[in-house]
Amino acid sequence: MPSQSPVIVVVGPTSAGKSSLAVAVSEWFGGEVVSADAFQVYRGLDIGTGKIDASSARGIPHHCIDVADPNEHYSAGRYAREASSVISAVQSRGNMAVIAGGSGFYIRALINGLTPLPKQDERWRNALEAVETSRGFGYLFTMLQVLDPEWAQAIGKSDRQRTFRGLEVTLRLGVPMSALLEQQGWSGPHFDAIWVGLTSPRKQLYKRIEGRIDKMLSDGWLDEVRRLLSSGCTPESPGMRAIGYRDLVAHLAGEISLGEAREAVVRATRQYAKRQLTWFRRQSPAIFFEIDEADDANRKRVYDEIRADLEDRLTCYRYQHEPG
Repeated sequence: MPSQSPVIVVVGPTSAGKSSLAVAVSEWFGGEVVSADAFQVYRGLDIGTGKIDASSARGIPHHCIDVADPNEHYSAGRYAREASSVISAVQSRGNMAVIAGGSGFYIRALINGLTPLPKQDERWRNALEAVETSRGFGYLFTMLQVLDPEWAQAIGKSDRQRTFRGLEVTLRLGVPMSALLEQQGWSGPHFDAIWVGLTSPRKQLYKRIEGRIDKMLSDGWLDEVRRLLSSGCTPESPGMRAIGYRDLVAHLAGEISLGEAREAVVRATRQYAKRQLTWFRRQSPAIFFEIDEADDANRKRVYDEIRADLEDRLTCYRYQHEPG
């Protein structure tokens, strides 16, 4: 049964301003932010994953950040369990849990509950790794695109772990991973949720992505990658699957120039933003608001609209759940 206290879920593509909106929502309604980012869970991946700093957080507690080592595998199931405990603690303090992030699968696992999929079969894993050795990872991802285009689009071509998992499940069971999740992957609602989506005009979003990546580089992203490598991380470490890290490793190894690495990161981030927006529009009930972050007046107006909308929906929720 879902909790009788709703959570607010803030979603949208990367660089759209979700973190800032989540802080504002928390200030409006007495909330704490629960991050839903598959890579901000890793310690040491700070600059490249865009973790919020203390000044931007404005005193609002943030949870589910820095909870895993970059060499650990971190799953949607683990996130759902840990985030559920955090939400219970937040609500026990009388505060609103504000879930914010771009990892749609993690959010859905948390809100709807994730039914365990078949356990990993090492024989299939070994067979797929043998194919990767002989044909390359690109061949495996192309295979996934043919067998399960929806899952391939959702995870992107840089996600080796979920590419292998999707192929294993699809080939073993004869059912695409995406279809299996729709049929039996969700155990039922765990939380009542009020969803709000944030996006920007595409040209502006792409410009913000480029500016954000340039700032990350100027803030010391390369040094962060060096520290991770010196601490024992490798390009195959789960945390290093985050966009950009392997490109910067390739630059540090002398394989590509910094300019080439930057362009690869920009391209991958744009593609990711497009996938995120498509996924959230199709897979979530979020009401989307478009914001022009370059226009302060527009930003204030959109924030006012979002606040009014959330107040209305919270009022309706409370009315529906009043005793008697």
